[in-house]
Amino acid sequence: MTANAIFRLLPRGVLFTWLAAGCSAAPGTGTRVHPTPAHVLSHQATLSVPLALPDTHWRSVRLSTQQLELRLPDAQNWRASSEDSWWRAAHPRSQSELEIKAWRQGALVDSRDCEAQARLWKPQLERTLPAQVVVHESYESVAGYSSEIWVLTRSERTEAMHRVVTSLLVFGADLRSCLALQLKTEATGSEAPQVLSETVALVREKLLPTMRRLRVSDRVQPAGR
Repeated sequence: MTANAIFRLLPRGVLFTWLAAGCSAAPGTGTRVHPTPAHVLSHQATLSVPLALPDTHWRSVRLSTQQLELRLPDAQNWRASSEDSWWRAAHPRSQSELEIKAWRQGALVDSRDCEAQARLWKPQLERTLPAQVVVHESYESVAGYSSEIWVLTRSERTEAMHRVVTSLLVFGADLRSCLALQLKTEATGSEAPQVLSETVALVREKLLPTMRRLRVSDRVQPAGR
């Protein structure tokens, strides 16, 4: 079975296992950071248990600057903004951030062209380094764009904390149009792989299929519920 087929059928529990394996790499494979000061450790001890993005209270959201519409889970708790021509929304409860940009190119493109352009505009997009790749698949259509999808994970360790960052990246193309999307979510502690796998699976399985491009007729109609 190909990697593409595996990911389409991938249960959340298996994704959790893959993330857990990636997050428990041998010493030296994660990013080492400086020891955390004592006053910061005291603050961290009071933090709540990490939470996954909840699969509830979905609502359609129109991204007018990108000519896109999608459905967001727990929609009332996202904080949206538009910066540098990207649409960005943060979900503090799950420590997740979603960034999306759709644009027109002057020539015919494929997903690799769109990825290259997106990284020129936003170099801070997560890099698809082999050691961090959990899943890579080709997907027939995200909002009509033929897309490549990546799931990446990396960790940062100190003597007192293990922070895990997992990202879902989408780069898509349709003739002379491009799409770039990044979900970044993070958590600390032993429950981090489970929490992050649930968030990534929810976005991959339920949010991406709701994305669509706006038509001219949509401009005078409110977003659906």
